Amino acid sequence: MTENNERMKYVVLGAGGTGGCIAAYLAAAGWDTTLIARGAHLAAMREQGFRVKGTRWGDLCLTCEKLKMMTSEEYLASGEKADALFVCVKGYSIDETAPFIGEATTKESLIIPILNVVNTGEKLQGLLPERTVLSGCIYIASCITAPGEVSQLTKSMKVVYGSRDGLADRAKMEAVRADMEAARIDTEVAEEIVPAAYEKFIFLSPYAAAGAYLDVVSAEFQKEGPAKDFFVELLKEVVAVAAAQGFTYPGRDMVQEKTDHLRVLNPTSTASMVKDVKKGGKSEIDGLVFEVVRLGHKYGVPVPYYEKVSRHFGYTW
Repeated sequence: MTENNERMKYVVLGAGGTGGCIAAYLAAAGWDTTLIARGAHLAAMREQGFRVKGTRWGDLCLTCEKLKMMTSEEYLASGEKADALFVCVKGYSIDETAPFIGEATTKESLIIPILNVVNTGEKLQGLLPERTVLSGCIYIASCITAPGEVSQLTKSMKVVYGSRDGLADRAKMEAVRADMEAARIDTEVAEEIVPAAYEKFIFLSPYAAAGAYLDVVSAEFQKEGPAKDFFVELLKEVVAVAAAQGFTYPGRDMVQEKTDHLRVLNPTSTASMVKDVKKGGKSEIDGLVFEVVRLGHKYGVPVPYYEKVSRHFGYTW
């Protein structure tokens, strides 16, 4: 809550596995929460309630009385402004959603991107220079399982966010953290958010790249064999690219640590990028895979495995 005890107004843009869960948790705690959705997903939510399965609150079915569900146009027509707005769309949607984000907020609002692609906060800040855009990431396994329904696949859920330049309102960031903790979301306001967000990328990028290239699920990476070996080679490359940018994580063996993380994954799971690539539509492959090739070339770091994956999916340089 804010210092004057007025309840903060939360807006979550994007009703997929990430945004849907954040909105559901906040609403379950009783916070003023609006979920921005569209199409058949939104229609099903309004008709039968927004169903969110497997949460720390149990299985939820949230009606419009508990969670406001709107299109972006409806929210702007309401005249309300968000105190904190979570951006939970895909990385390729940032340009098209930026105008809504700007109109739905004020200079005092906190805009918190929770995306898989690094440097999203910087990009969005460039599009919205008069707004306070943080950087952030989330650790969660969740997905849309039916129109109007999201499932959380494990009970683990942690959000990390922070200010890149230290100029954002610390008290407000902590107020958001307190509300999220009350909503049973593990939350950290990071002092150094850029390396913290990059740490998630270090795992997700090779996991998505290897999954898409080999067309396999997590079970193949959890056992010794060529799939795991391929993942590890990609992991070594992205760790080297991170180090070239100054993200070294002293005292930690990031290759071993992120390889060990494979054990906790659902054996049948894949990265959301893999699902999108297989569908043949838009995906985050540019930001999650091709970007590592660009960064490798920029910093003089060899990335032959990333180049191999990138060529396979039609990226040239």
